[in-house]
Amino acid sequence: MEREKVGGFSAIANRPGSHYFRRMEVKARLEDWLSLRPALVHIYEGAVAPTGRDARIPAGGNHFAWLLEKGSVTVVQNGRTVTANEGQWLIAYPGERYQKFSHRARIISMHFQIKWPDGCNLFEEGLSLVLTASDYPRLEHEARLLLETVRGVLPPDPVKIRETPLSVEQYLMMQHRGSGFLAVLAGALIREGLIPSRVGQTDERLLDALRQLDSWPVNQPLEKNLATRAGAISRNHLARRFQKAFGVTPGQYYENRRRDYARRLLGHSAVPVKEIAGNLGFRSLADFSSWFKRAHRVSPRAYRKSIMDAGYL
Repeated sequence: MEREKVGGFSAIANRPGSHYFRRMEVKARLEDWLSLRPALVHIYEGAVAPTGRDARIPAGGNHFAWLLEKGSVTVVQNGRTVTANEGQWLIAYPGERYQKFSHRARIISMHFQIKWPDGCNLFEEGLSLVLTASDYPRLEHEARLLLETVRGVLPPDPVKIRETPLSVEQYLMMQHRGSGFLAVLAGALIREGLIPSRVGQTDERLLDALRQLDSWPVNQPLEKNLATRAGAISRNHLARRFQKAFGVTPGQYYENRRRDYARRLLGHSAVPVKEIAGNLGFRSLADFSSWFKRAHRVSPRAYRKSIMDAGYL
């Protein structure tokens, strides 16, 4: 057994026979994990509706995990083509993609998120990928437990799932079961060599800055004295250290949080676009639309329509 350092994490490389895999020992403090946002959006089992069978999906949505019970699916994303067949899972990255299911495809579809407050996903690299269901039997086991939990609660028509009213008990039970699936999935992805983002950071000043950015109101300008709040470190020095650790400056992190807020309300709520703009502190709808379009290349209304047209997929 060989221990190595991978991306700042302690990893153990195991080579049983001719096989090779990594089992990552990924740990962070409870205080840091509490800012992670895991959530199950819905689960569905059945045929693939025409709206999602051959579709282009915009960037900025949530993850999907599809177990192919029949047929196949191909995803084209970032210049890569990934295909899953019967008996395989396809875990789709929530970026812009083209997806095509075979005509008679039947799936279990898990729609979920595992995000940090700025919208950064726990797994930012290595997706989309295919897992063979027989290699990870607990994934299907947890998915079927969840299907039993929502049976009679969520409608069989996946297009209607989004608007289905739930009691707080029903919602929390669904999330409780969903967390079991997400825990097993995270373990499977780590075993496949994917490395979680933003875990393993130990600089207390950067962690303090991160916590402040996570709680800063999305409708207020970011204060310039954030650096001094973060342990008497200069503003420029904080920006350099922050970017090296997290890949973005504090200002970019805050803007990403605001964009994630806009995407979530546009894609998963009926809140009017004008109200979303006001919630983010924009004085006019035109300013909000220009700001959103710079990042996503489409207007807020066009983004909402594309998410709705894609339905549950």
